[in-house]
Amino acid sequence: MFKKALTVTVIALVIGAVGTWLLTPPTLAAPENTPIAVDDTKESGLQPVNLPSPPPVPPAEVDEVFVQVGHVSIVNAVAFSPDGKTALSGSSDNTVKWWDLSTGRVLKSLDSHSDDVRSVAFSPDGKTALSGSLDTTTRLWNLQTGEEILRMVSFKDGEGVAIMPQGYYAASPNGEQYINVRIGNRAYGIESYKYKAFYHRPDIVQLAWQLGDAEQAIAQANQAN
Repeated sequence: MFKKALTVTVIALVIGAVGTWLLTPPTLAAPENTPIAVDDTKESGLQPVNLPSPPPVPPAEVDEVFVQVGHVSIVNAVAFSPDGKTALSGSSDNTVKWWDLSTGRVLKSLDSHSDDVRSVAFSPDGKTALSGSLDTTTRLWNLQTGEEILRMVSFKDGEGVAIMPQGYYAASPNGEQYINVRIGNRAYGIESYKYKAFYHRPDIVQLAWQLGDAEQAIAQANQAN
Protein backbone atom coordinates (compact mmCIF):
# COMPACT_ATOMS: atom_id res chain seq x y z
CA MET A 1 0.00 0.00 0.00
CA PHE A 2 1.00 3.52 -0.55
CA LYS A 3 1.35 5.72 2.46
CA LYS A 4 0.44 8.96 0.63
CA ALA A 5 0.18 10.40 -2.85
CA LEU A 6 2.51 13.00 -4.34
CA THR A 7 1.09 15.58 -6.71
CA VAL A 8 3.45 16.15 -9.64
CA THR A 9 3.17 18.59 -12.53
CA VAL A 10 5.02 17.47 -15.65
CA ILE A 11 5.83 19.84 -18.51
CA ALA A 12 7.38 18.45 -21.67
CA LEU A 13 8.79 20.48 -24.56
CA VAL A 14 9.51 18.43 -27.67
CA ILE A 15 11.36 19.97 -30.61
CA GLY A 16 10.99 18.18 -33.91
CA ALA A 17 11.77 18.77 -37.55
CA VAL A 18 8.27 20.03 -38.29
CA GLY A 19 8.00 22.50 -35.49
CA THR A 20 7.81 22.98 -31.74
CA TRP A 21 5.23 21.01 -29.78
CA LEU A 22 4.16 22.42 -26.42
CA LEU A 23 2.58 19.80 -24.18
CA THR A 24 0.25 21.22 -21.52
CA PRO A 25 -0.16 18.54 -18.82
CA PRO A 26 -2.91 17.81 -16.32
CA THR A 27 -2.12 17.15 -12.65
CA LEU A 28 -1.02 13.56 -12.09
CA ALA A 29 -1.13 11.63 -8.85
CA ALA A 30 1.65 9.15 -8.11
CA PRO A 31 2.96 7.27 -5.11
CA GLU A 32 5.79 8.86 -3.18
CA ASN A 33 9.28 8.03 -4.54
CA THR A 34 7.78 6.66 -7.72
CA PRO A 35 9.37 8.04 -10.90
CA ILE A 36 7.05 9.74 -13.33
CA ALA A 37 7.33 8.97 -17.04
CA VAL A 38 5.21 10.26 -19.86
CA ASP A 39 5.55 7.93 -22.85
CA ASP A 40 2.39 8.59 -24.77
CA THR A 41 0.37 11.76 -25.05
CA LYS A 42 -2.90 9.87 -25.46
CA GLU A 43 -2.53 7.88 -22.23
CA SER A 44 -1.27 10.85 -20.20
CA GLY A 45 -3.96 13.17 -21.43
CA LEU A 46 -1.48 15.76 -22.68
CA GLN A 47 -2.78 17.86 -25.52
CA PRO A 48 -0.23 18.77 -28.26
CA VAL A 49 -0.31 22.26 -29.65
CA ASN A 50 1.37 22.59 -33.03
CA LEU A 51 3.30 25.89 -33.24
CA PRO A 52 4.67 27.31 -36.50
CA SER A 53 8.27 26.53 -37.37
CA PRO A 54 10.71 29.28 -36.38
CA PRO A 55 12.20 31.26 -39.27
CA PRO A 56 15.57 30.02 -40.53
CA VAL A 57 18.58 31.61 -38.88
CA PRO A 58 20.77 33.32 -41.52
CA PRO A 59 24.47 32.47 -41.46
CA ALA A 60 26.56 34.90 -39.50
CA GLU A 61 28.00 37.68 -41.59
CA VAL A 62 31.74 37.80 -40.89
CA ASP A 63 34.09 40.15 -42.68
CA GLU A 64 36.94 38.42 -44.42
CA VAL A 65 40.12 38.58 -42.39
CA PHE A 66 43.57 38.54 -43.98
CA VAL A 67 46.62 37.27 -42.19
CA GLN A 68 49.28 39.74 -43.30
CA VAL A 69 52.47 37.79 -43.99
CA GLY A 70 55.49 39.82 -45.00
CA HIS A 71 57.67 40.61 -42.02
CA VAL A 72 60.18 38.11 -40.65
CA SER A 73 60.30 39.53 -37.13
CA ILE A 74 58.16 41.31 -34.53
CA VAL A 75 55.79 44.04 -35.73
CA ASN A 76 56.25 47.06 -33.45
CA ALA A 77 53.93 49.67 -34.96
CA VAL A 78 50.99 50.00 -37.35
CA ALA A 79 49.07 52.93 -38.85
CA PHE A 80 45.99 53.20 -41.07
CA SER A 81 45.89 55.53 -44.06
CA PRO A 82 43.50 58.51 -43.95
CA ASP A 83 41.12 56.78 -46.39
CA GLY A 84 41.25 53.49 -44.45
CA LYS A 85 42.26 51.47 -47.51
CA THR A 86 45.91 50.82 -46.70
CA ALA A 87 48.15 50.42 -43.67
CA LEU A 88 51.78 50.70 -42.64
CA SER A 89 53.65 48.34 -40.35
CA GLY A 90 57.09 48.72 -38.83
CA SER A 91 59.09 45.71 -37.70
CA SER A 92 62.21 44.52 -35.94
CA ASP A 93 63.31 43.15 -39.32
CA ASN A 94 64.26 46.82 -40.03
CA THR A 95 61.59 47.27 -42.70
CA VAL A 96 58.36 49.19 -43.23
CA LYS A 97 55.59 47.46 -45.21
CA TRP A 98 52.76 49.26 -47.00
CA TRP A 99 49.67 47.03 -47.23
CA ASP A 100 46.54 46.95 -49.37
CA LEU A 101 43.85 46.07 -46.81
CA SER A 102 41.36 44.79 -49.41
CA THR A 103 43.71 42.10 -50.71
CA GLY A 104 46.29 41.62 -47.94
CA ARG A 105 49.03 42.30 -50.49
CA VAL A 106 52.25 44.22 -49.76
CA LEU A 107 52.28 47.28 -52.02
CA LYS A 108 55.78 48.43 -51.10
CA SER A 109 58.58 47.36 -48.79
CA LEU A 110 60.68 50.25 -47.47
CA ASP A 111 64.02 48.78 -46.57
CA SER A 112 66.76 51.31 -45.77
CA HIS A 113 66.65 51.35 -41.95
CA SER A 114 69.51 49.57 -40.18
CA ASP A 115 67.71 48.75 -36.90
CA ASP A 116 64.24 48.07 -35.49
CA VAL A 117 61.45 50.29 -36.82
CA ARG A 118 59.41 51.44 -33.83
CA SER A 119 56.95 54.00 -35.24
CA VAL A 120 55.12 54.68 -38.51
CA ALA A 121 52.68 57.35 -39.71
CA PHE A 122 50.92 58.58 -42.85
CA SER A 123 50.87 62.15 -44.11
CA PRO A 124 47.38 63.73 -44.16
CA ASP A 125 47.07 63.11 -47.91
CA GLY A 126 48.26 59.50 -47.60
CA LYS A 127 51.00 59.94 -50.21
CA THR A 128 54.03 59.87 -47.94
CA ALA A 129 55.00 58.06 -44.76
CA LEU A 130 57.26 58.64 -41.78
CA SER A 131 59.15 55.93 -39.94
CA GLY A 132 61.19 56.11 -36.76
CA SER A 133 63.90 53.59 -35.93
CA LEU A 134 66.40 52.57 -33.29
CA ASP A 135 69.06 53.47 -35.87
CA THR A 136 68.38 57.05 -34.57
CA THR A 137 66.81 58.23 -37.85
CA THR A 138 63.36 59.36 -38.88
CA ARG A 139 62.73 58.87 -42.59
CA LEU A 140 60.23 60.33 -45.04
CA TRP A 141 59.10 58.01 -47.84
CA ASN A 142 57.34 58.43 -51.17
CA LEU A 143 54.82 55.59 -51.06
CA GLN A 144 54.16 55.46 -54.80
CA THR A 145 57.82 54.94 -55.67
CA GLY A 146 59.03 53.41 -52.39
CA GLU A 147 61.94 55.88 -52.40
CA GLU A 148 63.38 57.59 -49.37
CA ILE A 149 62.85 61.35 -49.66
CA LEU A 150 64.52 62.63 -46.52
CA ARG A 151 66.49 61.29 -43.57
CA MET A 152 66.43 63.19 -40.28
CA VAL A 153 69.00 62.52 -37.58
CA SER A 154 69.20 64.00 -34.10
CA PHE A 155 72.28 63.90 -31.86
CA LYS A 156 72.77 63.81 -28.10
CA ASP A 157 73.93 67.43 -27.98
CA GLY A 158 70.63 68.60 -29.48
CA GLU A 159 72.01 69.20 -32.98
CA GLY A 160 70.32 67.68 -36.00
CA VAL A 161 70.58 67.15 -39.73
CA ALA A 162 68.02 66.53 -42.48
CA ILE A 163 69.66 65.07 -45.57
CA MET A 164 68.37 63.75 -48.88
CA PRO A 165 69.74 60.72 -50.76
CA GLN A 166 70.99 63.17 -53.41
CA GLY A 167 73.19 64.84 -50.76
CA TYR A 168 71.25 68.07 -50.25
CA TYR A 169 70.85 68.93 -46.59
CA ALA A 170 69.69 71.35 -43.92
CA ALA A 171 71.25 71.42 -40.47
CA SER A 172 70.94 73.02 -37.04
CA PRO A 173 73.56 75.71 -36.23
CA ASN A 174 76.23 73.16 -35.33
CA GLY A 175 74.81 70.12 -37.06
CA GLU A 176 77.23 70.22 -39.97
CA GLN A 177 79.99 68.83 -37.77
CA TYR A 178 78.29 65.44 -38.20
CA ILE A 179 78.30 65.51 -42.02
CA ASN A 180 81.26 64.10 -43.92
CA VAL A 181 82.01 63.92 -47.63
CA ARG A 182 83.64 60.68 -48.66
CA ILE A 183 85.89 60.62 -51.73
CA GLY A 184 87.38 57.22 -52.35
CA ASN A 185 88.65 55.98 -49.00
CA ARG A 186 88.97 59.45 -47.49
CA ALA A 187 86.35 61.45 -45.58
CA TYR A 188 86.27 65.22 -45.25
CA GLY A 189 84.23 67.41 -42.93
CA ILE A 190 81.73 69.30 -45.03
CA GLU A 191 82.31 72.55 -43.14
CA SER A 192 85.87 72.80 -44.42
CA TYR A 193 85.26 71.50 -47.90
CA LYS A 194 83.99 73.07 -51.10
CA TYR A 195 81.00 70.75 -51.34
CA LYS A 196 79.14 72.73 -48.65
CA ALA A 197 78.35 75.49 -51.13
CA PHE A 198 76.74 72.96 -53.46
CA TYR A 199 74.93 70.64 -51.02
CA HIS A 200 73.78 73.01 -48.28
CA ARG A 201 70.32 73.62 -49.78
CA PRO A 202 67.64 74.11 -47.12
CA ASP A 203 65.34 75.34 -49.90
CA ILE A 204 65.44 71.96 -51.66
CA VAL A 205 65.00 70.09 -48.38
CA GLN A 206 61.93 72.16 -47.54
CA LEU A 207 60.42 71.58 -50.98
CA ALA A 208 61.07 67.85 -50.73
CA TRP A 209 59.18 67.78 -47.44
CA GLN A 210 56.29 69.78 -48.85
CA LEU A 211 56.01 68.01 -52.21
CA GLY A 212 56.78 64.49 -51.05
CA ASP A 213 59.02 64.00 -54.07
CA ALA A 214 62.81 64.55 -54.07
CA GLU A 215 63.33 64.82 -57.83
CA GLN A 216 60.44 67.21 -58.25
CA ALA A 217 61.81 69.36 -55.42
CA ILE A 218 65.27 69.54 -57.01
CA ALA A 219 63.83 70.49 -60.40
CA GLN A 220 61.53 73.12 -58.99
CA ALA A 221 64.29 74.70 -56.85
CA ASN A 222 66.71 74.82 -59.76
CA GLN A 223 64.12 76.46 -61.98
CA ALA A 224 63.59 79.13 -59.35
CA ASN A 225 67.31 79.89 -59.35
